[in-house]
Amino acid sequence: MGTPGRVRPHLTDDQLSMPQEEIVAAQRQQLARLGLRTDELIDLARSAHEELGVPTVLLWNTTTDEVLPTPLDWEGHTNVHALPDAVYESARGALTDSCDGRTLVVVMYDGSNGMTGVYALSTQVGPT
Repeated sequence: MGTPGRVRPHLTDDQLSMPQEEIVAAQRQQLARLGLRTDELIDLARSAHEELGVPTVLLWNTTTDEVLPTPLDWEGHTNVHALPDAVYESARGALTDSCDGRTLVVVMYDGSNGMTGVYALSTQVGPT
């Protein structure tokens, strides 16, 4: 599928509390990792979208490299994986900003330091 046309970071509270140079360094590191796995993530999101029938986000634990596709809203529970409210709202906002099904939202987090990044990738992720 190739590199997405645009990647938009959505700042979360933990990033906003950091000095600007640390925010930039963290985002550069996350974007580099994201770029290495773009095709794989798009394929995973597409298959999850087809199976679940609803837009999904990918939750990526960068400590273990586990990537889990999930709908943000499931059986009435808006925060299925106990994401912090600010992270959930940022991810949901990134997902609903694009209603045409061309956005993949990836929530990257590091369990060792609690850092979370939310990225919206402009690309086709729905059924083709």
